[in-house]
Amino acid sequence: MGKHTAYWENYSRAQVRGALRMSGVILAWVFVLALLAAGHDAFGKAFPWLIGAGLVGLAATTAWLAMRAQKVVCPECATTYTRHKWGGCCPHCGLGLLQQDP
Repeated sequence: MGKHTAYWENYSRAQVRGALRMSGVILAWVFVLALLAAGHDAFGKAFPWLIGAGLVGLAATTAWLAMRAQKVVCPECATTYTRHKWGGCCPHCGLGLLQQDP
């Protein structure tokens, strides 16, 4: 068993929870937008503004959650960095993403 096995297992679980959270937020925004579209007659001239605000809210929360999902705290030196598309290494100590031993 590697030095950082428990940390990377928790990191992997947190990534799955983050993906589920992001999916839930997107579904919630789609539901809100669908409710707005269903009641478009009740909103009158404010309807386009409400849809626009809903789409901006959807984009903003998705971007915020995606940026949080990219953050990695290195278990070796506690440096916070952003992972790349295919993983990445800590810029301070060189520990690779999901690497057990330094």
